[in-house]
Amino acid sequence: MKSNHCFHILAILGIISCLLIAGCTQSQDTSLAKTSSTQTQSPSIRQSAMDFDNADLYFPMKVGSEWLYRIDVKENGAIIHKETSAFNRREMIYPQNKGNRLRIRIAKTVDKQCDTQYPDSLQLQIIEDDFKIFKYDQEIFWIKLGLSSSGTYMVNQVTTLKEASDESCAEKVLFIADRVNTGMSRSGSKDEVIYLGKEQINYEQQTIECMHFRRTVGSIDGSSVYWRKGFTEDSWYASDKGLIRMEQKVDDKISMVWNLENFKSG
Repeated sequence: MKSNHCFHILAILGIISCLLIAGCTQSQDTSLAKTSSTQTQSPSIRQSAMDFDNADLYFPMKVGSEWLYRIDVKENGAIIHKETSAFNRREMIYPQNKGNRLRIRIAKTVDKQCDTQYPDSLQLQIIEDDFKIFKYDQEIFWIKLGLSSSGTYMVNQVTTLKEASDESCAEKVLFIADRVNTGMSRSGSKDEVIYLGKEQINYEQQTIECMHFRRTVGSIDGSSVYWRKGFTEDSWYASDKGLIRMEQKVDDKISMVWNLENFKSG
């Protein structure tokens, strides 16, 4: 990050947030803080003191690795939420007949990502994007951050967004390995990612153990307008595959599902 950013716990994600679609800005505290959830766990979730060791196996980061997802968007549509240092962008995507695939590939290692500099980070290539989820993203990077002294391992996504004649950096926590029910959020923000533990789920006619995360994004000013509502995204990461399923819910109803169809290791 830029040298004038201040961080809690890990030096990542300085974000000035606004809670509107492109064009609206609202300043807030940019620091990150650990949080603890009191959510009730499913009986299938394994409670462990710490899931730090070998966490990198659940998020493959080899150049050449490729993921193909089948995306299902429900009738009311799904919300795409991206945050930059100047604004938050919210978009809607809707069901369509012309394709439902998203193909992502790790293209190369880089030492600079938008306005941040972390060595050996990864730049992605979007090969297919039928729903145009990344249509404003000129560059996409994954940054691995792990500090054994703090007991936290994290992968952060940074993207360069093209907004009119300006470029902005969007930032997002993807993956945290820590104690169960520990999460990460910005001070004063309703946007939080929580690690819920390891859970057995069905995938390709077999049961596999996954690391389960939940991202919660608050509503815009308590609005009841659909695209301004809060939502959750539950993600499951499997060893040697990475993200295999994501479910977005609005009003506790599924609005979008990602399912991994194929993974090729680099």
